[in-house]
Amino acid sequence: MQIRSNGEDTESCSGGRCVTTGSEVLRFDAYGNVEEQLTGNFASGHVVADDQRTRSVSTYENRLDGGWTIGLLTSQVASGYTEDVNGYPDANHTLSWRRWSYDAKGAVENATTRNVVPAACTSNATDDSVTYTYTSAGQLKTSKENQRRLIELVYDAQQLYVASQSVTFPQLIDGVATNSNVTLVEQAEHDLRNGQTIARVGLNGVRTTTLFDSQARMTEARGPNGVLLESRSYVDSHPTSITSTVVTDTGKSFTRKTHLDGVGRELGTVEQGTGTQTIRARRFVYDAFGRTVWVGLPSLKGQQPNRHPRIEGNKQCPRAGRRGCRMTRLPTRRRMVGSLRFNRGARRGSARFGTGTRGRPQWA
Repeated sequence: MQIRSNGEDTESCSGGRCVTTGSEVLRFDAYGNVEEQLTGNFASGHVVADDQRTRSVSTYENRLDGGWTIGLLTSQVASGYTEDVNGYPDANHTLSWRRWSYDAKGAVENATTRNVVPAACTSNATDDSVTYTYTSAGQLKTSKENQRRLIELVYDAQQLYVASQSVTFPQLIDGVATNSNVTLVEQAEHDLRNGQTIARVGLNGVRTTTLFDSQARMTEARGPNGVLLESRSYVDSHPTSITSTVVTDTGKSFTRKTHLDGVGRELGTVEQGTGTQTIRARRFVYDAFGRTVWVGLPSLKGQQPNRHPRIEGNKQCPRAGRRGCRMTRLPTRRRMVGSLRFNRGARRGSARFGTGTRGRPQWA
């Protein structure tokens, strides 16, 4: 006896209106692979026969040799409703057409996608074909498209990681392909202990290096000539946090401090520009199942972290009582926006930021 799912449906609701969509399996092959399936609007256990319904027919290669490789998808054709350029309907038009072939080890050797065009078009459909080759260890070596785009991968001495990748494509002059090709090469060095990329030379020839700590966490990134691009520090004791400083220009940078809970989820983040001005902040609240229920995005433009400024538009009042300057205190409670509710019992509209006596977020 085989237990297989012959359909599923999902109900999505928005603005008081709900829509149910799903899939329905019409036929399996002898090995349990789905040969024919319908997708679209769903009602009474079946896909509704309307303009949204799509039919997919698939074929498989099942190799019953010593490896028992079954379920290799060899072709898939999807058909459904469409209209041609003149507005005439076609209820059973081919929407997509794909085909695959495999080598002796069951790896994809060729993948072909047909560019389907409406029946009324005079141009013929063309195929986009990609051919793959592999190393003796089964790793991807080359992929070549029929449009002469070739990607070649070279692995390190241990055959673990990609040491270089080259991309070759036709040279274009005024949008017209020539008989000449352009080749761009990207190189990378890896830490064999954890696979992290410690140095990279991009397709544009720019070299960047990255340092990691004993836990494979990035601590520093540098560009050409050792110019510092970003640095990170970690606090592993409670409360855990990550502080990142990103250099944007000579003498200019911003700092991002993120607080984490015990399982590594983000609780809150504060970004400060050069100096002490807070330029962005956010906070997340989760339910008992780890799902996000609140996202707080307070407006902190012009706020100093150590005190409440008195502001008029974007101007700060230098002292209380100055004539011609309207006195306004920033609120100590931040309005939470972007709430997500998963059940009827979710509490909405009452979450707030925790603040100290001087209005500074406790998690900043």
